[in-house]
Order: sequence, then structure tokens, then C-alpha cells
Amino acid sequence: MKGFATSALPSILSSLLLVGSTLADSSTFGPFPNGVPGSGYGCENKCNSGDKNYVIYAKIRTYNMVNSGQVDTPQPLSPDGNDIAYMTRTFIGKPSDSSPFCQNGYDGTTGPLGPCLSVNPGETMNVKIINKMDDGVDTFSQVPADASQFFSFIDSIPEGALPGLRASSAADLNVLNEEDMPGVHVSFDDTNLHVHGLHVVPHMFYPMGTNNPDADWITITPKSENKNTQCFCYVFKVPEDHPQGTFFWHIHRHGSAAMQGWQGMFGYLFVGDENNAGSPFKQLANQGVTHWEPLMFWEFQANVTNIFPSNKNVHTLAEGQYMEIFTHENEPDKQQFFYPVNNQFFPTFNQEVNEIVYYPMLNGQTSAGIGLYILDENDNLVPFYKFSSDGYMYGPDGQGNSVYQQDMLIVGPSQREGLLLQFTTPGNYRIMNHRIIPTQRNGAFPNGYSDQVTHLGATIIVTAGATTYVNPLTLDFTKGVSTVIDTENIVRHTTVTFDIDIQQDNAPFAQFEVNNKLYDTSDVDDIFEVTVAKAERWTVNSANLDVSHPFHIHVNPFQVDGIETDSVVGELQGVSIADTWESSNYSPIGMWRDTVFVPPKGSVDLVQQYGDGVVAFAGKTVFHCHYLEHEDQGMIKNLLIDSSPPVCVASQQKCFTSSDCCGYADVNPLARCSEKGKCCKNMGAPCSKDADCCNGGKSALCSSRKCVKCKQRGKSCKANADCCSKSCNTSTKRCK
Repeated sequence: MKGFATSALPSILSSLLLVGSTLADSSTFGPFPNGVPGSGYGCENKCNSGDKNYVIYAKIRTYNMVNSGQVDTPQPLSPDGNDIAYMTRTFIGKPSDSSPFCQNGYDGTTGPLGPCLSVNPGETMNVKIINKMDDGVDTFSQVPADASQFFSFIDSIPEGALPGLRASSAADLNVLNEEDMPGVHVSFDDTNLHVHGLHVVPHMFYPMGTNNPDADWITITPKSENKNTQCFCYVFKVPEDHPQGTFFWHIHRHGSAAMQGWQGMFGYLFVGDENNAGSPFKQLANQGVTHWEPLMFWEFQANVTNIFPSNKNVHTLAEGQYMEIFTHENEPDKQQFFYPVNNQFFPTFNQEVNEIVYYPMLNGQTSAGIGLYILDENDNLVPFYKFSSDGYMYGPDGQGNSVYQQDMLIVGPSQREGLLLQFTTPGNYRIMNHRIIPTQRNGAFPNGYSDQVTHLGATIIVTAGATTYVNPLTLDFTKGVSTVIDTENIVRHTTVTFDIDIQQDNAPFAQFEVNNKLYDTSDVDDIFEVTVAKAERWTVNSANLDVSHPFHIHVNPFQVDGIETDSVVGELQGVSIADTWESSNYSPIGMWRDTVFVPPKGSVDLVQQYGDGVVAFAGKTVFHCHYLEHEDQGMIKNLLIDSSPPVCVASQQKCFTSSDCCGYADVNPLARCSEKGKCCKNMGAPCSKDADCCNGGKSALCSSRKCVKCKQRGKSCKANADCCSKSCNTSTKRCK
């Protein structure tokens, strides 16, 4: 796997990975100042030049929700207790103009979730989106989250409950940026497309593939709003060595993303189909596992007092107002969240005793993580297995293990897990969804996530059969990503902080920020810049208010290199939530992800590289919190992947790569050019010998003029003194 070479890792990871290739000769895809050829607006564009071509409509439809009459709510959803219907914005494929849809041809016509798409490595996939959501805002009687809406929210908070000045009216609010007020700068009927997790050309801004820092969002509008932007053709060339697994596609227009996410505007995207060598489907089939079931969790929020009869006498529930999500806890008799799986509530799956079934699990929830576990008929935990995360198969570790047993997972929004389920006894088993909302502790949840609500996700009926027992732990899979880069190629250590401000005289309220700033599409002075083929280490923090944040970056995946969960409290089914949070996002060590769930008041270290010597994509894109209501209100940042060559620097200037110090090639990360022109390490940087240190072994840190030996994060430890951080986790016996 060449196009996904990982950046340098401490010794805890290096033993798990292969020696990397050079980065000297990048084949850069982009930027495309005039747009990727074939892409762009216009309904006249047939958008059918790819190996796979999909035509998809964005529409408003009503669907009967199976088993909705069984949902437990403070008041019945319908007077007769029967199932209700759900009116929603949705994606529907056009089979006559599209390549075959996967999942037995699922095209989105039978339920709220979008069509199933697939593409193989090396293929070009074209997707044409046609917006037919005319007058949706009026149909749903929705209002934008303007100053009056934010003031109503502020006014509902008891006086004195929060510090600082408080606006006395909507007119007194200081509007910081209308772009971060959902539905104001852009309509809830406007949309676009993101292929989540794919290593492809940046595709958020117009023209597709642009590197213009001032570029605006691709915005696909209904014809009634602007006929010239009703259709858009996306063109994606998938690298030949792209990892094969479960990805997904979804809406991503800043300002309407959360509303449309709640409405189920997303779908599976499989890289590697059942017939493609190296795909999970094919590798499982070669080992006798041919049964798979979709497992897509999502949520929608609605005001249950706003139910109205349809023409067919089926009571219909519609999506609520944007701001109602923030009053949900205060008005449980009105505002409700609902948690379907696939296109219904409480689906039932069937499998035989001893049969191994593959469940590509996707957390498509917009506003909550999932504590996922399985119970038998006696409410005992039942173990299950995982072999991939976010579409990246783990492959064999140092002991040859490709599959890992779990009792529970903490899965953040947009994360995917390759699950294998096997039961050795007949009976009814339940897949449970314990709600992990952003705030860990508040008045309703004094004990943190332990107090929050568990919902039934699905039921599995296991019956006797003729299947011979095979231990799932013996199954073997290839690594989704197998190569590493040289330590020298880590060029920078960057800190990203997700923080929430609660100034009651400002709108939006609260203020969801990255590094203390709200989002601005065209703020060219506040854009993160990285360089094609270079690698970086990022520390992502959840700064305040006891709130978690799922971090997602576009275009390039990353390798998790540590997670801090000390502030996570409580247990679930007798299992530590903190330990489960860590193992879900950091085990096996060296796992690849495109989304990582940052714990409340915690942090995650990750290493990433922006392409390598085979494939690199340049252009303007983003990273953000994947609680989409946080993203819509400002917790997002522009990222410019630059293909320009680096400029060398003089003595005492910061240096990152071997080309930074003019005329010299001796390089170490996190350093400055020395008087002799060489790049040496500052105090606190990893070092292997005294000569590495500017002011002056392996797994060590520079201290004064010496290289002091100690263990890096993730290494086994017995006492705090063993660790470079001087902190040893007593439960995991690993350095923090």
C-alpha cells in the first residue's frame, strides 16, 4: 500500500510496520485551478465518463417507518399505536442512468437512507447530484437559526447560570458571523457531497480541486433558487492502491449539514466489491464467510406535538426546527430524538449457531456517539470481533493476529467498524445503542455517560444449523495500509483545540471554535497549510466544558499515536467507559482512521501524511468536529494542501525537513537550524543520542545537553518514573 504511507512513529509503532519508501518523487494530483476535468455545475453534463457512474436526486419524500409504533416516547406517536410515517429530505438514485447500486441494488427508494455506492481501486467514479428539494423549508415550516432563535435559547437559560454579560434582546446580540448561523447564510434546502474517508481530490470548494484560499463552497441548489446550480458532477479518480473497506458518502454544506444529517442524507460507499481481490467481502468469502448484513445507525429529531395525518390516514412525523436540538433536554414531552437502524426501528437479523456474519457498522448519527454492546436473553454481555476501523483492515500484528475480541465499543459519529458476530447458543440477542452525547456531565447526567439512555438497536435471532465452528480470531486479513515513511519526514507538531465559548451576548450561541476562532470560508489569514508528501504530528484537544468531539480530516487518513481518557468517568454494563474509549480508538496500536473520537477534556495524538511518492492530492479542503451541529456553528477549519516546494532557512530558524536548513541534510524533527547549519532537536523532542540535542538511545527525550532515556506514550510501564511524561496509566500499564 504505497499511497497511504504513515508518518514517523515512536518505537512502540515502528516494530509493527514495514520500512517505508522515499518521498522524493511525488505524483501530485491537483490542484486544479479550473476544476477537475469533467466536474462542475450544469444539468446538461451527463457525468457518465467514469468506470462507475451514479445519478442521484435530492428530494423530499415520506416513508413508513417499520416498528415506529413500538418506540417508547412520553406520549404515543399515533393514537392507535400503529406505525407512523416520516417526511424527510433524502437521496434517491436513478438506476437507469447509473451503474448497479450495491447492497442488492439498494437505490434509496424504499427508505430515508441514501443509495449504496461502490468503486474499486484504480477506477474513476462520477456522481451527479440533482437538487429537487424545492420549497423544503416551507414544507417543513423551518426557520433559520438567526439572532432571534439564539436569543430565545439564551433566554431559556436561568439568569446567572452562566458567567458574563447577557443580551437583553435579539437586537442586542453581536452577530459574529452569519456563516456560522445554520440556515441563515445558506438554505436548509442547499446541499453538496462528501466521500468520507476516501483518498481523493479535495472536493468541498468550487471549482472542484481548487487551491484558491478564498474559494467558496460547492453549493447545489433547488431549481427554484438557482437553476444554474441545480446539478453538479463530481469526478473522483480512486488510487490503484487505495485501501478497501467501508467508507460512506454524505452531505457537507456548511450551514445545512446538521439538518440534512439528521434527515438521513448519507449512504454506504464500499471501496472494493464482492468480486474484487483484496476487498473485505472477497477475503471473508475465501475463508467461508459469505453472509453480511448492513448495520447503519442514525438519528432524527422531531417535535412529537407536530404530528399530522396524511392523506392515507397514516400519522406523519417531520423533522423539527434546528434550535430544538438545544432545548431537547428541557422539553422531553415535546422534542424527541429517534434512533433507527438502517431504514426502520429494531430490525431483526437471522443467523445460525456458529455462523460468522459480517456487519459493516456505521455510526451515521449526527449528534451522538454510540456505546455498542450485545446482550443475551439474560442480559449478559456477549463478546464480538472487529477486523477493521474506518475502512482500514488491521492485518496481522507481530503475533499474526488480524482480528480482535471486544465486549464493547465506543463509536463516534462517522466512525465505521468491521464487525464479525458469532453465537454458539440459540436464542435472541440484542445489539444495544447507548447514547454518548457531546456533554459528559450536566444536571441530568451527574455521573457522566453512565446515566445516559440505552436504546435497542437490533435483534439477532440465532437458530440451530449445520455450520461448523470456526474461531473468528483465526481469520486472516491483509493490512489496509502497510508501509511507513522515514522519521525525518515528520515536519511539524501542530496543536488543534476544539473549544466552546459561552458568551451570552454573541450569536451564534454557544460559540463552537477551533483554536479560539469561529469559521470563515474566505479568511485567507486563518487557514492551515500543509505540504504535499510531508508528514506531521497533530495533538487534538477537547479544551473545556466536559465535551467530547469526533475529529475528522478530509483527503488523508492518519495513524492514532495516543489518547488521553483520564477525564472520562463511569461504567457501562460493568465495563470502564474510559478503557473502552481508549481501546476503541487506539487498539490495535498503530491503527489507521479518518475520524477519531476525542474524549471530554482529553486529547488524541495522531500522525498523518499528505500523500507520498506515488499519489498526493493538493488543494483546499477542511478538518472539523463531526458533531455536525458543532461544525455548522463554527467548529471547522480550512486546510490547504500545498504542492509548492519548501524554502530553506538560516541558522536558528525552525527546521522540519532535510531541505529546510540551507545546504545541509542532517535532520531531526521539532528543531531549529544550528549554527553549523544542521537541524537538531530542541528540549523535549525524541532523541537517540546526545548529539541529536541542540542544547547539548532510543525512546528518549532531549534534556539539557543530554539524551535522557525514558518511555514514550503507549509503551509499557510500571511506575511514573518510567515514562517521558512522568505519568503511567495504572489500569492499562502504558505511558500517557
